[in-house]
Amino acid sequence: MADDPIRGWKEIANYLGTSERTAQRWETLHNLPIRRMASDRASVVSAIPSELDAWRRTVASLSDDREAESGSDQVPTDAQTNGAAPETHTGNGLRRGRLALSAAVVAVAVLALVVWLVANRATGARAPQVTAAPAGSPVIFLQVQAPNAAAFKMGVRAGGTGAVELPNRPRVLLSPTLIGDMVRLRVSAVEANGSPDFIAIIDLRRGAKATVDRPYKLEIVWVGLSQPRPPAPNLDTAGR
Repeated sequence: MADDPIRGWKEIANYLGTSERTAQRWETLHNLPIRRMASDRASVVSAIPSELDAWRRTVASLSDDREAESGSDQVPTDAQTNGAAPETHTGNGLRRGRLALSAAVVAVAVLALVVWLVANRATGARAPQVTAAPAGSPVIFLQVQAPNAAAFKMGVRAGGTGAVELPNRPRVLLSPTLIGDMVRLRVSAVEANGSPDFIAIIDLRRGAKATVDRPYKLEIVWVGLSQPRPPAPNLDTAGR
């Protein structure tokens, strides 16, 4: 018969279109009409369909219970359990709004991290630029290091100029010349208008380290020298 008792939590939950756990919660929170009959091992639960239908119509508007284990714990209406489109509840709209806000916060955080990494990458030094120097001049090798950047080597011909370029920092120009067993290094910075701004002249011995403090801190070491090869003899001329 249509009003035969429904036995067991599984059948009751199926009738209400929800899970067993949610149906048990509705009994506690919303007085779902459940009957119990004691047995040898445990109480057996049952419910009358007509009582469930009446309860559902009475409390459907009060069933915005957001503690369900897998989504909404709302008490279903007759239309929902019969396959019709569910009603729109304010709780669902609030949840969707919170999800959208969380996604926006995550996106902003990721963008900020990318900008920070680009601005502070440790190996952001560009290849040094070498200007013209007298033909046959030796190449002076310098090791350069700035804060938050990896040390790198650059070769500049004696009498020429090399440029140190780091992200978000002014260009620094290094102009070395050989003075006996030392390197005399002229250090300048390129201003915003493109003109060089003299900083210092440093005398370096091989392996010694010098430091300049502007436009930002730089540690410079003279690490090597490459002498030009002598021209090959003209064999035709030498044999005469």
